[in-house]
Amino acid sequence: MQDWLTIRQPSSVTLVRQSASDWLELEGIRDVSMWIQVSDVTFNAALQVRLETSPTEDESLFQTVTMQTTVATLTAPGVYAAVSRANVAAVPLARHLRWAIATSGGVDWNVTFRIVLALNPVVSDFRVLRGGELVVAPFASAEGA
Repeated sequence: MQDWLTIRQPSSVTLVRQSASDWLELEGIRDVSMWIQVSDVTFNAALQVRLETSPTEDESLFQTVTMQTTVATLTAPGVYAAVSRANVAAVPLARHLRWAIATSGGVDWNVTFRIVLALNPVVSDFRVLRGGELVVAPFASAEGA
């Protein structure tokens, strides 16, 4: 979902969202597992990473995906994990998916991280796109070969 990225912000910036050109567009995906690998982070910034989803690209419709296991506050380098299952999520995955990093402010902050996702499709013809480009699709089988 996100290759290594470093974000540096002054204390006045309390929310950073993924650029719209990097959002994922999901078709036929039900569940998600997220791993956030952090190599550097401001210790006292109390950073929270969340996934946001919407059925359309309208900003007003994006909501935070309900995660059954929540990501702890990012306070040290390491790997953080969270899972969302559609059958128990108050806000399950919709068509568009992006990340957001929030902090309560008070200190200048920085974080270097990447996000890896494992997606569980609900249909055999699922697709994942980024910026309109196909990222993931089912393998075509070579029957009779």
